[in-house]
Amino acid sequence: MPVIQNASPEEFIPHIHEAFRNWTTLGDIQDYFLEALLLAKGRIMPLDALNAEVLRLTTNQVLLNGLEELEKKDGLGGRILRERFLHGQTILEVAKKLGITEDHVNQRQRKAFAALAQILFVREKKIRQEVIEKHENNLPPKNYLQLFGLDAPQKLLVEKLLDPKDYAIVNLVGIGGIGKTALAQALTRAIIPEFYFERVIWLRIEPPTLSGISPTPELAYASFLTQLAQSLSLPGPVSNTLENQVKIVLRASPCLIIVDNLEGEADARLIWPNLQQWAGPSKFLVTSRTHPPKELDLYTFSVMELGREDAGNLIHHQANMLGVSSLTDGSASTIEDIYRATGGNPLAIKLVVSLARDLPLKKILGDFTRKKSGRVEAMYRKVYLKTWAVLPPDAQMILQAMPLASEAGAVPEQIQAMCGLEEDAFWEALQILISYSLIEVLGTPQTRRYGIHGLTRSFIQTDIIGWPYDTP
Repeated sequence: MPVIQNASPEEFIPHIHEAFRNWTTLGDIQDYFLEALLLAKGRIMPLDALNAEVLRLTTNQVLLNGLEELEKKDGLGGRILRERFLHGQTILEVAKKLGITEDHVNQRQRKAFAALAQILFVREKKIRQEVIEKHENNLPPKNYLQLFGLDAPQKLLVEKLLDPKDYAIVNLVGIGGIGKTALAQALTRAIIPEFYFERVIWLRIEPPTLSGISPTPELAYASFLTQLAQSLSLPGPVSNTLENQVKIVLRASPCLIIVDNLEGEADARLIWPNLQQWAGPSKFLVTSRTHPPKELDLYTFSVMELGREDAGNLIHHQANMLGVSSLTDGSASTIEDIYRATGGNPLAIKLVVSLARDLPLKKILGDFTRKKSGRVEAMYRKVYLKTWAVLPPDAQMILQAMPLASEAGAVPEQIQAMCGLEEDAFWEALQILISYSLIEVLGTPQTRRYGIHGLTRSFIQTDIIGWPYDTP
């Protein structure tokens, strides 16, 4: 049953009254409001969701826990509810037992219902916040402030993922730097407060190592399967294979599994068919640069470059953040020049705007062409090389160390140890890299982490670490 959304304490009252009336009733109940609260759902195992006795006992326990708290604040009101509904006494019997009038019993009962509703409302609100935080802690740190041009697609994709009758696999496909991971994060964070999925798991397919060596498809699949099994708290192969254990868990209750960066075609050939077997009621949200096999039953959404208007909004937004006065109120022709050069690719736009603080836009875009064949690597290499050329040595040193950090980034102390800079020099250089959109700020204000985009990582490994550098 779906979780009740946005109910006020006042709306709890009639449902609490009805639940008390059904204190000993099994089955044939029309009102399942309390059973749909997280206070109750957290106590019900998936296989017991349709067991009338389990549902009755669970709801009664939720009421009893709330009643015990009420009795500490309002002893008379709590006793009236207990005598009336747990002991089955009439208003008249309770009035005689307590030595008060029937009207007084009715008044105190109404007051007790309102107080109990407030208690359960506060408890439900608290547990919902805890569930949201638990799921969000399983996500990588948020690496975007605002998404441009994706409001309508985001609404559509959230609806598809929350609809049990819609596709069980949604694939976000697009070129590098287009914003697939940011969109997947936004979708996941929008879905979590709906409380539809009992578990939310984010898995990232790791890129090749610094040596450029990729694991075999078999090893890549084994690593993915192990990650998934560990995230599901499975003990490992016993009588069943690990695949079967995963299938049993994902078929028992709805989980949302995000598979980020499923890029290699060889790896994907082993992973895609298993996702199809494991799906339902669980769902998969995948980001990839390639389309899956046609025989798979899934929904593919192509993440495209920004249109002119959205690209212009991003340019102004980025320029305002970085204080690039020449672009803050850039003319239509300037915006058009950047748009044509970058093709509306969000990461490329950010890099160009960052570089515009140091170099004339004409110089940045002079040989910065984007081929229609879809090979954006050359476009990125141009802007990365130009940016590298204006970085001070300390910033270059930090950037060269960043591929050693994990995909989730690293804390400042780790990065400083890797590059060997003094603290003041380290922070000054780090801020420079952030301002150039070469370092992503991740984590929370209390626990900051810093990472790099996959394309930035690739540039450092090939053009900087692997090849001798020549200024373009």
